[in-house]
Amino acid sequence: MAFACGGTVTWRCGPRAPRLCVDAAARGSARRAWIARRTARPHADARVPAAPTSRRSAAAADSAALPDDSEGELSAAAADLVGSAESASGASDSSGDETPALRPAWAPAWMPEWLVRVKDRPWLQVALILPLYALHLLVFSKQSFKLPPQLILHSKMKTLGMDSVVGFIVAVATLVWRKTMRLDPVIPNMLEAKRPPWKVPREQRKKVLPTTVFLIIAYIFSGYGALAWEQLLLFSSVYGVPLTVPTLRAWKVLLGHLMWVYMGLTILDKRLKPFFPPEGKWLRCKFKENWGWWALGGYYFSALLFNIADLVNQLVLPPSIFNDETVVSKLINPENRDLVAMAIGSIGPCITAPVFEEVLYRGFLLPALIFYFPLPVALPVSSVLFAVHHMNPGGMIPLTVLGLAWAILYAKSRNLLVTIVIHAMWNSRVFLGSLLGLDFLRHG
Repeated sequence: MAFACGGTVTWRCGPRAPRLCVDAAARGSARRAWIARRTARPHADARVPAAPTSRRSAAAADSAALPDDSEGELSAAAADLVGSAESASGASDSSGDETPALRPAWAPAWMPEWLVRVKDRPWLQVALILPLYALHLLVFSKQSFKLPPQLILHSKMKTLGMDSVVGFIVAVATLVWRKTMRLDPVIPNMLEAKRPPWKVPREQRKKVLPTTVFLIIAYIFSGYGALAWEQLLLFSSVYGVPLTVPTLRAWKVLLGHLMWVYMGLTILDKRLKPFFPPEGKWLRCKFKENWGWWALGGYYFSALLFNIADLVNQLVLPPSIFNDETVVSKLINPENRDLVAMAIGSIGPCITAPVFEEVLYRGFLLPALIFYFPLPVALPVSSVLFAVHHMNPGGMIPLTVLGLAWAILYAKSRNLLVTIVIHAMWNSRVFLGSLLGLDFLRHG
């Protein structure tokens, strides 16, 4: 075995093949590259060099053997060397097999290995989420329990939805799991992120305000663009293009929305370049990670939070502020149950809006606010702005709660894909609920 002490190497031969331990900082990049090539040889073929008679002769032998290589091949090889040495030191003498990867601290002993390593199979996560999403939509969201008279504090609190009960169970089960697995703390600080998913350079701060102004102008312009599209569609109907009133409305909203998405993404990319990963550090979005548990648990818990916030909303706001004849409601429930109009109208809310709004509010706005406020302030501020953007006074409180929950989930999970999936499932349940006659569903 080799030991690096004060920049020299001494050798000790034993019954096993030698293992080389290197002080990378002492010897420099060329030495590390040389070591990486030596350790890359098969274990059985490793040669034991003759033991030097002194530290001086050992240093001379090492210097003579070092080739004049570049630094390009050293980082990963050095990390592999340290990891393999640590694994070998803990392995049994009689076993020639590789040491299996350690289970993460959050994984219980009864959980099968394929479920623990599900991050390596992202499509499996999709396959696991979809049936549980359907279960929530078709079963939990349809059932409710009548409360006993003693618990009815208001005329609007006569029933308790099963989706709220299941969301509460998910929250309690999460806390029990954290305590059982000794994850510290059991109840984490929701307004803290020790490793936030953004690493925005300080020099980008001067670009935040101009970028925000450009985004506001683009949003206003997209509204006028939607009106222009409406006129073009009306003109095309004169020449025989089949358009009903619901499909005309759906096309107008979709085309105006796509204009806003295109202009918004272009502004973010050009003004804050590099904005998108891998070069940009504004946001983090990984498909091949363990995002499924976060998304599913976050979706179930979001239903509980939304139901509580919606109840508060109805108790504190006057009935006159709730308007059922919004553009979104007409997209969800078009006249004569026009399925074509419903399909066109669902593209924006269910596909493009979840991606773009998460990039805009969690990917750009939240890190931008960190330049001016601490995270405990930036989280609720971004949530309020998220609700304001929807321009629905009757939904301000529930949308703010959802925005806060999703911002926290993003900061904790460190993966924007988590909130994109939750957002897409949340909006999809509205259109699917309308299609299936589940009129209790609300849009978020």
